[in-house]
Amino acid sequence: MAMQGMDTTVIQELLNTFRTQIEAVNTVVSAIDTAISTHIGDGKTWAGPDANQFDATWNGEQRNALMRVVEFLELNVTTVTSNREAQTSTSAS
Repeated sequence: MAMQGMDTTVIQELLNTFRTQIEAVNTVVSAIDTAISTHIGDGKTWAGPDANQFDATWNGEQRNALMRVVEFLELNVTTVTSNREAQTSTSAS
């Protein structure tokens, strides 16, 4: 018969991985935000219509896509944490 339930110790490792990757994506977004604000715009190293379009694309579509990844990972953390707590409670009964 196949095992049902979860090994809560191993699941904690999964949660740690999710949290590490959330932090990594947030770091990427922050680094790109800083680079764009430093280099793109009037009087900076890249100005003009192409620079403005690049900035608009990053701040419109691309940044939002990465932040959606963070939201999905955070949702996974919430779901797995809830399931782990339920398993711990059930196992203690």
